[in-house]
Amino acid sequence: MAFLGAIIQAIIKLVIIGAVAFGGILLGKQLRKRHDEKQNTEKQNDAKQAEM
Repeated sequence: MAFLGAIIQAIIKLVIIGAVAFGGILLGKQLRKRHDEKQNTEKQNDAKQAEM
């Protein structure tokens, strides 16, 4: 019975760690997208100012 309990605990820990990792991946993608959009906007603004 102890062996079964240990396996269940390991599976629960695995699911929790996996959920945190998945959330981190999604958050990283979102932050990278926001950062890239900000850089592109700044580059476009710099190009417009250089034309003036």
